[in-house]
Amino acid sequence: MSGLSPANIVVTGATQDGTKELLAVVDSKRESYLCWLHLLQDLKARGLTEDPCIAVGDGSFLRPSL
Repeated sequence: MSGLSPANIVVTGATQDGTKELLAVVDSKRESYLCWLHLLQDLKARGLTEDPCIAVGDGSFLRPSL
């Protein structure tokens, strides 16, 4: 057994008036830098124009992908 656990990556956002919106849900074999990078690139390709103001993750893979 490799010790890797499947990951569900969820990205939410908030509008200027505070309304929360679900931006993406990804079911991945594992959480990794490349998984986060592809997800963020996909959001950009789908029209996300604002850079993240706050990013929270429980692993060390999110930060390098920003």
